[in-house]
Order: sequence, then C-alpha cells, then structure tokens
Amino acid sequence: MTEPEEPPPLASLIAALCARLEKADGLLVTDGPVREAASAIVAAARSGSAPAELMTLFAALEEALRAEGLPHGIGADAYRSGQEPTTRYAALSGLRPRGVHAVLRCPADEPLRCARVERATWSTRASPPGCPVHDLSLAEERLKL
Repeated sequence: MTEPEEPPPLASLIAALCARLEKADGLLVTDGPVREAASAIVAAARSGSAPAELMTLFAALEEALRAEGLPHGIGADAYRSGQEPTTRYAALSGLRPRGVHAVLRCPADEPLRCARVERATWSTRASPPGCPVHDLSLAEERLKL
C-alpha cells in the first residue's frame, strides 16, 4: 500500500493559482465548479483566512479540477521558490550562480504569501505585474546576498 502524497506547501498552491488566474482562458475563468472553488480561495485569502482553511479550499479546487478531467490538478508542484528546499532543481556542479539583487514577489504577508517570484527588470519595476489572488501589484524585494 502506498502512502498518500503530502500536498504542496500553501505558498506553492497560491503561486500556482495566481499564475493560472492571470490567463484569460481555461477552467478557472469559465463559469462552473472550478471557478467557484477558485473564487472561494481568493475570497478567503483576501479576508486573511487561516492556512488550514485555505488548504481545505485548495483540496476542493483540486477535486473540482480532477472531476473536469485534469488529473494533475492545479500543478502546484511545478513551482519553486527560495523559501523551500527542492531537490528537483539542483545547481549544476562546477558552476557558480549569478546573484540577483532584487525580485518582485507576492505582496501578501506570511502565511498567505505565495511562492511567486519574478525577475525585477526596468519594465517590471515601472509597471509591476499584478497578483490576481490578493488584487495587489507584486512588490520589489531586495535580496540579501
């Protein structure tokens, strides 16, 4: 008997939802049970719900996505961040990573901050992308190298 897989961290789930809500097509924007489940998560996140409640709502969203024929659900395990250790994306041996001095990241406070991190460029600093979950612009954050 195999053990059930542990769900991705809340930050990764919120990041996956954020990225998918930016798209103007798909099940998250079409009327139906998937959109209702996503809207419930957005409302709960904006009202500052507890992480446990959000995890329950994400489980409902995953179930709705699977019922619509998407076996991998929202695909939150495809997101990575500097906050959690990952073994999937290991550095290549012999190479030194180049430091990034600033990034744009989710504007929410912990524990509702998602794992979304974007490269800060001149154009993204002038017009930061928005976070559809929290309805705020991504915030610039200086990295401590």
